[in-house]
Amino acid sequence: MVWSCLCTARSSYRSGDAPVTAASLDSGLSGSAYSLLDEEGETNEVDSAIFQVPRFGKISNGTDVMKSSLGLGDTEGKSQVMGEIKIALKKEVKTDGEQLVLEILQCRNITYKFKSPDHLPDLYVKLYVVNIATQKRIIKKKTRVCRHDREPSFNETFRFCMNPAGHSLQLFLVSNGGKFMKKTLIGEAYVWLDKADLRKRVVSWHKLLASTAQIHS
Repeated sequence: MVWSCLCTARSSYRSGDAPVTAASLDSGLSGSAYSLLDEEGETNEVDSAIFQVPRFGKISNGTDVMKSSLGLGDTEGKSQVMGEIKIALKKEVKTDGEQLVLEILQCRNITYKFKSPDHLPDLYVKLYVVNIATQKRIIKKKTRVCRHDREPSFNETFRFCMNPAGHSLQLFLVSNGGKFMKKTLIGEAYVWLDKADLRKRVVSWHKLLASTAQIHS
């Protein structure tokens, strides 16, 4: 199947389910960056509160995606590991150009202290593709909510019509508080794509890290 240049595809490989596709990215071009509206067409208030674009100038560039995820250990004011996220990356060449294939697979070892030890949260992953040169988020997507699970398996695939060079990924594990409750950021990971050899599928675990603001609040 051929995807247009502004398309993404998302699929879940849960047994018995047919692939789920998102027909198009909510684009609405604004300069060199896409619109950051939610898929439902509404601005998500949680973005400005906790989903901050990292100061890429303070991170040493060129880290191999196989060796580390860039995040709390490498940025100012971040240190505590809140869990791990497993992803897979690959670059494909189609007739209409290159595609970045991102699989959000699963999370484990979540150390966030929920309201009770036996609480089973509703978790999802929010992701951004960021242009490193402009520090602009150009694509925004999220997984389904995995309900009542401390070690969720998402197994969802996203396809972005783009060259991965010069871009990074921001991944956020979020606890969905429901209709009347605030969302809670559990942890975040940053992945640089510049030095990764994505001609073959690369599977790796990345640390989910918390900012000092979260730790002390």
